Amino acid sequence: MQHLMKLTLAGAPVWRLVALDGKADLSHAAALICAAFGYRGLDCAFKSGDERVGALTQGQLPGRGAMETLDAYLSRTRGDFSFIASDGVSVLSHFAKLMRSDEKLACLIPSCIVGSGAVPPEGPYDPAYISAYAQDDANLTLDIKSATNRMRALGSVRPSLEAALGAAGIAPIPFREQ
Repeated sequence: MQHLMKLTLAGAPVWRLVALDGKADLSHAAALICAAFGYRGLDCAFKSGDERVGALTQGQLPGRGAMETLDAYLSRTRGDFSFIASDGVSVLSHFAKLMRSDEKLACLIPSCIVGSGAVPPEGPYDPAYISAYAQDDANLTLDIKSATNRMRALGSVRPSLEAALGAAGIAPIPFREQ
């Protein structure tokens, strides 16, 4: 499935409408969402009710829950979730609304379709600071092309380990049984 979702930053006039592939794992989906907003170096989680799935932790391998596909997560939570990003000091909470899910959306995946409010290129990622930055006349418009290019640089899904090793020129070692 392909999913169209709107993510709105709590406490700031900043939001994005993004198109994501449901085959992406939660860790990769978190990286795509961060790219759409322009966040760098944040720890991210998906939250539904009391359940929190840490999806992207900087400098660490993704946990088992982070490897669940976006399709499976949205099906399990019925699309009722929020997205949280933190720089270790401030927490950015995003309201998430699943707008549409379909086998094939009429847009390229991944994409930032539309949005509002630019985010500072560097932290601190404090909601009040981001709100003040986004409301400055110079930052009212969002560069959709740059947001989408950041997302597409990551790809719609994480490449498989076999594909990554093959691209690096590493071939499997053939073993013969005796």
